[in-house]
Amino acid sequence: MFILTLRLNKEFIITMNPEQFHAFQQQIQDNEHHRRNEEARRFQDTVRTKLIDRLCNQTIIADGTDPNTIREWIWDVELTIPQTDGAGSTIDIATRTTRGPLRREIELFLQSRANENPPVPRNQVHWDDLKQHITEVFLAIDEQSYLRNQLETIEQSPYEAVTSFNRRFRDIAMIAYPVPRNNEHERELIKSYLRALSMKEMAAEISIRQRPATIQDAMTAAVEFATGTERFNRLGRRDERHEQPMEIGAMSNSKTPSRQNPPPSTSNSNSELTKMMKGIQSGLDKLQNEVTQLKQKQNENQARPQPSRNQYRWTPDGRPICFACGQVGHFRFQCQQTWQSPRQPTFNNRQQSSPQSQQTPQQRRQFSHRLNYQGSQ
Repeated sequence: MFILTLRLNKEFIITMNPEQFHAFQQQIQDNEHHRRNEEARRFQDTVRTKLIDRLCNQTIIADGTDPNTIREWIWDVELTIPQTDGAGSTIDIATRTTRGPLRREIELFLQSRANENPPVPRNQVHWDDLKQHITEVFLAIDEQSYLRNQLETIEQSPYEAVTSFNRRFRDIAMIAYPVPRNNEHERELIKSYLRALSMKEMAAEISIRQRPATIQDAMTAAVEFATGTERFNRLGRRDERHEQPMEIGAMSNSKTPSRQNPPPSTSNSNSELTKMMKGIQSGLDKLQNEVTQLKQKQNENQARPQPSRNQYRWTPDGRPICFACGQVGHFRFQCQQTWQSPRQPTFNNRQQSSPQSQQTPQQRRQFSHRLNYQGSQ
């Protein structure tokens, strides 16, 4: 037996035997192990919190007022289950992405499970039980039957892409016919899918030639058919029965002779030539309409009475002719001979040619005084 002395500092000295030393060493190791475990737990909690935050941001918010929103919320929550570590994380996501009546109903359900005997903790409630309760309260009692009836009435809109319709159909089919499905369920889904397609040619092609065994095979065949049809349309070819009647052919029954329509061709060159001829014909029709309108306007202008040009005479090159002297280049009121020749007496001229008009101003004043004097007598 020996004594172990540890000098921690100048004032504190620990003296222990080997048994005490081993116990002290074991305690230090246990404390270190506990510290590491605590750090690992904190790190896992941090990672779990960030993961739940990210999944909550990817999940739609539901308040229980719209059944379609509730269905989309259920689908989003189920997509997060493979990424979480257990039922507790799924319940946390469900409570953090709900508002209003739906949130209150979830809290009441969790509280009722905690009050059971034996009690079920909040983080141990299974998602399937919560989903069943929400479906019974906010959705149809038999949700699968409701969605199966909805698959019978669903239709693809004329301008909806096949991939978009496949996603919409698949979302409903996942709940109406859960996986795994039997052959009868697959046949019902394929029948509803082909009935809902907007293109009859696509449905006939898939039903007669492809004969898919599952709904996924039918969707894949539909995407391939749509892709092939789009690729074919980009070639510039058209089926003869889908061709619009040419405007040139419409003029064949008119009185004016026109060329016969060229025989239908399937080559790209003939297709381009047909388009060019249609463009030329439409341009000629527009030009003919413009010419007709111009002629109508011209006839209307000619029918209107032309405004008089003050009864002046004009030369062909647009120069005036004088009425007084007959010379070209001026009017009558500009004629010098008219100014020099005596004019016919007018009213003003007669006043100027009167005796009174030829008197001087002094003679006129004397004449006016004489008239006033005689009037006063």
